Amino acid sequence: MALDLARQSRLPLLIIPVDLGPIDDAVPLLLVTDHSSDSTRARTCFTALLGSERNGRVMVINSPDHQLDFEELKAEEGFADNNERLDIGVALGDPVDDVCNTASELKTPLIVIGKHGGPSGREPALGGVAEGICRRALNPLLLIPS
Repeated sequence: MALDLARQSRLPLLIIPVDLGPIDDAVPLLLVTDHSSDSTRARTCFTALLGSERNGRVMVINSPDHQLDFEELKAEEGFADNNERLDIGVALGDPVDDVCNTASELKTPLIVIGKHGGPSGREPALGGVAEGICRRALNPLLLIPS
């Protein structure tokens, strides 16, 4: 049922596991992005959630359609080189496995990821990586539609 809602939602959707347990405010938030236009609002939301005090980690998903320049990514999102609160890395293997494993290891209180705005008939309502993370993540997940 939650996955159907995630596919159809045109509003931000927060999915919280039933057996969440305690949250550590010192643990970084996790942004998953392929730096596509569908993830722009998720990146903006992540930056706002970090504020000036919170630590964060950005996991970049490589896509043949969206070749990334890390300096450009940092500049566009205000991710300064000397920002010790932010760690940027690339998912090297299966993106769903890498994201879910990283989120579990970190015990991140929130995974932020962009998704398509909703069913339009021309594009899937939820990308394959976002759907895989929805299915497997044991951490709270915030889906931000484009």
